[in-house]
Amino acid sequence: LKPYLEDGSIRFIGSTTYQEYNKSIANKKALARRFGQIDVKEPSIEETIQIVNGLLPFYEKHHGVKYAKDAVQYAVEQSNALIHDRFLPDKAIDIIDEAGAYLQQSPKLDKNGNPKQARFQSVDKAIIKQILTDVCRIDAKALASESNVDLKNLDKRISQEIYGQENAIKQVVRSVMMSKAGLMEPDKPIASLLFVGPTGVGKTEVARALAESLFDSESHIIRIDMSEYMEKYSPSRLIGAPPGHVGYE
Repeated sequence: LKPYLEDGSIRFIGSTTYQEYNKSIANKKALARRFGQIDVKEPSIEETIQIVNGLLPFYEKHHGVKYAKDAVQYAVEQSNALIHDRFLPDKAIDIIDEAGAYLQQSPKLDKNGNPKQARFQSVDKAIIKQILTDVCRIDAKALASESNVDLKNLDKRISQEIYGQENAIKQVVRSVMMSKAGLMEPDKPIASLLFVGPTGVGKTEVARALAESLFDSESHIIRIDMSEYMEKYSPSRLIGAPPGHVGYE
């Protein structure tokens, strides 16, 4: 490409991800300096709602359904909060598309068991929740509560199971509440906590009680036995191969 870029006979416009750019172009200085890099950032929630609303007529015509206004806002907000391996507006548009396809295949029925007329086939928040649970494997408990009322008595609920650790429990609950109050970055974990103390004082039990209080299940705990990672090379099994080793990329 370089000769054509030098004499200006052809103009190139390319689109790529940061990962591909760093891998294929950034390390070739002569090529990289002939391109002007324009960063296309992820849109905000408000901008995404406008984008999705602009696309709705196409999806309504394609699926033969209607979309409730609050369903669009709910889909954007929940996809932004719960789907972390993709970006807006892509993940929100996919939810809207999946919801329309779901209602098209499973239309709402009248009292006689027949599909209602097209104007009554409307995608609402309940269908968006169904899509997030089934397609995206989002835990139903995470969608059930739209407020932080559950946190009100969190310290009392944990204290009912753990005795003599009031100070530790207060610190744990404080970290969780700060995150839920929006004082932490939304795409980061709720909290990272290190419990230190002798065997038998309740460190593991606090973790179990916290998981059960936040998620209604202890199954959300992923337990790693650190005695299996004593050798220098063994942490690569957790975080991937280091630079220069097979499998780094």
